Amino acid sequence: MTYVIDQLVKKQAIERIPCTSDKRIVYAHLTPLGKTQIAAAFKTHKAFIEKLFSVFTEEEAEAYIKLNKKIGLHAQKNLE
Repeated sequence: MTYVIDQLVKKQAIERIPCTSDKRIVYAHLTPLGKTQIAAAFKTHKAFIEKLFSVFTEEEAEAYIKLNKKIGLHAQKNLE
C-alpha cells in the first residue's frame, strides 16, 4: 500500500495529510489533479460496467442486485 501511495504522491494525484490528534494516522487526500484523473477513469469504468451487465434483462438485473445485497449483508454479519 505504501508503494502505491508513494507513486500517487509522485504523480501529484494525492497528498499525505497527517492527523493532528493521532500521529500514527496519515490521510491520503485527492488533489485537484487526482480528482480529474478519477473523473476521467470513472467514465471509462462506467461504460465498461454498463456493457458487461447489458446481458441481463431488467428482471435478471433486479434479481442480481437483490442476491448481491443478501450475500453482502451475510458477509458483514460474519465479520462483526
